[in-house]
Amino acid sequence: MFLQRLRLSDFRNYERLELNFEHNLNILAGENAQGKTNVLEAIAFTALSKSPRTVRDADLVRWKAPQAWVYAEIARQKRGPVSIDITLLSSGRKLIKVNEVTRRRLNEVIGQVNVVMFGPQDLTIVSGDPSQRRHFLNLAIAQTSREYYYNLAQYRKVLRQRNSLLKSLEGQLNRAELLDPWDEQLLHYGARLMEIRCRVVAQLAEKAQQTHYHLANGQEELTVRYGPSFDLQGATTAEELAQVFQAELQRRREEEIRRGVTLIGPHRDDLLLEVNGLEARLYASQGQQRTAAIALKLAELSLIREWIGESPLLLLDDVMSELDDRRRRQVMALTDDVEQIFITCSQKSTFSQAILRRAGLFQVHAGTITPVPLG
Repeated sequence: MFLQRLRLSDFRNYERLELNFEHNLNILAGENAQGKTNVLEAIAFTALSKSPRTVRDADLVRWKAPQAWVYAEIARQKRGPVSIDITLLSSGRKLIKVNEVTRRRLNEVIGQVNVVMFGPQDLTIVSGDPSQRRHFLNLAIAQTSREYYYNLAQYRKVLRQRNSLLKSLEGQLNRAELLDPWDEQLLHYGARLMEIRCRVVAQLAEKAQQTHYHLANGQEELTVRYGPSFDLQGATTAEELAQVFQAELQRRREEEIRRGVTLIGPHRDDLLLEVNGLEARLYASQGQQRTAAIALKLAELSLIREWIGESPLLLLDDVMSELDDRRRRQVMALTDDVEQIFITCSQKSTFSQAILRRAGLFQVHAGTITPVPLG
């Protein structure tokens, strides 16, 4: 997967921008708050139809502008070239075209372009609460599986309705049967999510462990396990999982009615991370947490490449400056076969001359980007 052209209009701090990319490695250098991360955000936006940095789409529209526009042309090895055209109104409404054809449903857009983005905020995958790890897992799977994306969207709708009903019951156990139709749907979609998560986490764990071994120079071990909100009792298929899920919902029904909230299900899952047998969130140093987070992201990249048959775009935001020379070399070595990488940094001196000679270098300053010739 290769991004050939990116155009922006009134996106973040860019009034107008057009960039053409010819290299597999692209380095955007500049001081903080000049717009480097905004470029990576725009690339991710073409793939996800949402920002990885904010929940409010309207934040992406330049101050006082009526709308923002993002356009990208991407060469794909397996499915041919694709263009993504997104107009984002200041109200947050989006108008999306794929190959100049209007698309009204997000599941028609997600997966056309695949990205893996890692930045300082992604340390929360390790250090943050379970919702951060669920978000990481959901994003990795939903980019390549329409089935997962659909089941996740439906599960969330059912969960909202079920929680609303639980609140309205106000502890009235004699009306508990009203939950039955919602339970049926929750089981249907939730069991399918858990089935896919079980399978994916097993694959992710193996790749993350191998990658982490190289990043940590063989001195530390990363363990990744699926952490469901209840004991699965060895169930692995959707049918088996639905049965166990149903029994647990029945067991917890009175408590849920008293508390007015759904207490178990995929929305309470976690990804359990350990470094050398200790919970990474609590006991790993910041350096260990960073290494674990990078290993997870590179494992995600490897999985997506297996699933779609080509590398996703890799976006590394201000990552290299936080690593020592050895880990920096390891990251570059582990991503050497990625078709296209975008890296932001404050100084080009972060990289060796050998790396710079094969890269496309861009200087970023106050919302303008200038290609820097090398040689």
